[in-house]
This record gives sequence, structure tokens and C-alpha cells, in this order.
Amino acid sequence: MANRSKNEGAPVEFIYPEEGSPIVTEPVGIVKGSKNIDTAEAFYDYIISKDGQELASAMGYTPIRGDVKAPEGLKSSNELNILTGNNKELLDNRETDKEEFSKLFQ
Repeated sequence: MANRSKNEGAPVEFIYPEEGSPIVTEPVGIVKGSKNIDTAEAFYDYIISKDGQELASAMGYTPIRGDVKAPEGLKSSNELNILTGNNKELLDNRETDKEEFSKLFQ
């Protein structure tokens, strides 16, 4: 959203931290027991296809495919320094981390 605002003339700058960037995905999946499996699979296939990722890019999102250009002002997925972490530790510390964040940015 910050990048889109910048492109619309807002006085903001979009930067990537040198340490790396977390991945904030737009998850897509098929719910177990879905009644319309064929439709769900077709939708999933479209979302991860080149056409689907070009649509995501046109909407301002970084595509997950290396063969799709990122929106103006954003890096492509293969240019990002992606942060990783221990998922269990992140989940276990979630509430404490949110409290600390709130203290820092009141």
C-alpha cells in the first residue's frame, strides 16, 4: 500500500531493510472437504499461473513467480533478502512480541 501511495504522489518512500524482509503472503489453498474441488483447483492453478501473478502485480503485489515483473518501485521475489525464523518460536512469542511492539510504537 505504501508503494501504491507513493506512485499516486504521496510524500512517502518505500524501502527494504538491509537485514531482509519478512514474507507476507496472500495464502491460497483448498479447504479439505470442499464441495467444488474442480473449481477450487482451477482457481488455485490460475492464481499461481503467469496470468494470475501478472494480475497480482498489476494490483500492486510482489509476484511469487520469477518470470513476472514486480510492480514499479518493488523488488521481484528473487531480488528479496527473505528473513526466516523458527515458526514454533515465533508462534510461542507472538503475544509478547505484540505487547513489545505496542510499547515501542504508542
